[in-house]
Amino acid sequence: MEERLVTEAKQRRAASSGAAKKRNYQKKPGSKKNVCILSCIKPNNVLEEKEKFFNSGFEYNPQFSYDYHLAPSVRERFSKASSSYLAQVRVSALQRLQ
Repeated sequence: MEERLVTEAKQRRAASSGAAKKRNYQKKPGSKKNVCILSCIKPNNVLEEKEKFFNSGFEYNPQFSYDYHLAPSVRERFSKASSSYLAQVRVSALQRLQ
């Protein structure tokens, strides 16, 4: 099963990277073109890390890798988890149960 997931992940990664290259969203030196946000936030190894997470009984902390490298200041700013939306999630979940 794990091999199948890895193969599917590689196929999806190849398909999505080809699409990103066709659209030419990658920022080039001296260019003012924008970078496609989806290529920045989508991890390369989502299926592999998902499989490890579920196989560990939800104890494994996924370590995602990305093609687009963020500046250290941006990475530091968004690396800390926030609980600011937990109240909204709780209310929404309770409404669905009622």
